[in-house]
Order: sequence, then structure tokens, then C-alpha cells
Amino acid sequence: MLHPEFPQLLDYAMQSGIPDVSFLTNAERMDEELMQQLVRLRLNYVVVSVDGLKDTYNRVRQPSDFDDILGKLKRLKAIKRAAGSRFPLVRVNTVSFWIRRPGDREEFFRRLAPLCDRILISRTVSNFSDYPVPRVPEWICHSPWQRLSIT
Repeated sequence: MLHPEFPQLLDYAMQSGIPDVSFLTNAERMDEELMQQLVRLRLNYVVVSVDGLKDTYNRVRQPSDFDDILGKLKRLKAIKRAAGSRFPLVRVNTVSFWIRRPGDREEFFRRLAPLCDRILISRTVSNFSDYPVPRVPEWICHSPWQRLSIT
């Protein structure tokens, strides 16, 4: 969403007949105009990264704000409802590391499930030396060719 012509690129992709158009975002720059366009274009899906609940999220995604992101997800849902559309589907992604305290997972689902179509909790892959993830040699990625990004 940082590209100055992002809305036009989405429009071009959808008009070109690409069968699965989606993007991953933290939703920080998602505004009313873009949300209206996503619904109008019937974009396939949007994946929103939400790193934990309020305090964790605000610390990790600073200066982004958890309540602001929830507000954006609520607004997108309302726009879809008003248009009588289920698109774009909205998936919220998080990593198990961010919701590891007792009760966090349940609270995460309570707060976000009403605002999205699916929640995905990924296994922790650590970039932090203080939280090493043990290597499992027999682990195989279940979807190595799921996405192709052209930059």
C-alpha cells in the first residue's frame, strides 16, 4: 500500500482477469476510499497482520494503534454489508508468540473473529535471539508455492 498508485494497480489486476488478487497489510494506511474500492472491485481477500492484543500490538506496531485497526476492520465489514458483498474476504494473521499468555488466544478470537472471515495463527519463527525457535529437520512447509510476489 506504500506505492503511490496502489489503488490503480489493484484495479488493473482485477480488470486483467487475474484469478486471485489479494494483499498483506498492517492496515495502518487503509482509509475509507481504499476500503470502498476493495469492496467495489470485489478483491478476493485482504490479509491483516495483528501482532497480539492491545498492549502487545501497540508496543510491537508503534505508532500504530490496536483500537484504530479494530475500527478499520469494523468499517470494512460495514462497507461490505452495505454493498451486499462478502468480498474482500478478510483474514487476520498473527504469530503464536504474540498471544502466548494465558487467556490471550481466547481474547484474540473474541475481539477479532466478529470482524473477519478467518484467523490464522502461525507457528513462531523467531528473528529474536532471546526467543530461539528449535529447528525441526523433518518439518516441511505445507505451501511452498502458495504465493508469488513480483517487485
